[in-house]
Amino acid sequence: MKNSRHRFLWRGLLAAAALTAVAACGSSRPERVDLSHSYRMVDERGRTAGQVVFYPAGGGAVYDADNNLIGSVAPPNSTTMAPPPAPVPRNYP
Repeated sequence: MKNSRHRFLWRGLLAAAALTAVAACGSSRPERVDLSHSYRMVDERGRTAGQVVFYPAGGGAVYDADNNLIGSVAPPNSTTMAPPPAPVPRNYP
């Protein structure tokens, strides 16, 4: 009688732990990650004048001190980028 009671309690404890684990895993949502970079603009008195945000896909946005969108940043065209550096000669020391 005592052995079956311990077995019943042990199984109940395992079932409760399994239910808790399933409930905890099932309700979790993936955390959102922001890869943009923000830079604060300040005026000559050190007050916040706005913000520039660069997005990972290229481009960005410019906001004023009241967080109103006032402009955008376009990624450079491939024609405006500098050419790659010249290869180093093989016999270079």
